[in-house]
Amino acid sequence: MAYYRAHYPEATVIPKMHLLEDHMVPWLRRWHMATGLMGEQGAESLHAHLHKLENRFSGVVNDLDRLEYVVREHNVQAAPELRGLQPPSSALSTDTKKNKLTQ
Repeated sequence: MAYYRAHYPEATVIPKMHLLEDHMVPWLRRWHMATGLMGEQGAESLHAHLHKLENRFSGVVNDLDRLEYVVREHNVQAAPELRGLQPPSSALSTDTKKNKLTQ
């Protein structure tokens, strides 16, 4: 980017260049992995996967509960070692909190 800015000072820095310049290295340092899922193909693949999960849990009436099921199942499929872990009580859905309060 230094070369680009030095030789083309009036040129616009497009969003993709900004992402590469300011966000890619910190991302790699923090997560120790590439950004494949953050690209267009990865996003489309993730969208298709989430759509399948939404269909799978379509019988859950409460929107928040359905979202929780979708996110939990996605997380377990993406990282099976998470199966069985419980979120902190502050992350429980509204219905779950209400049920715990009435018990």
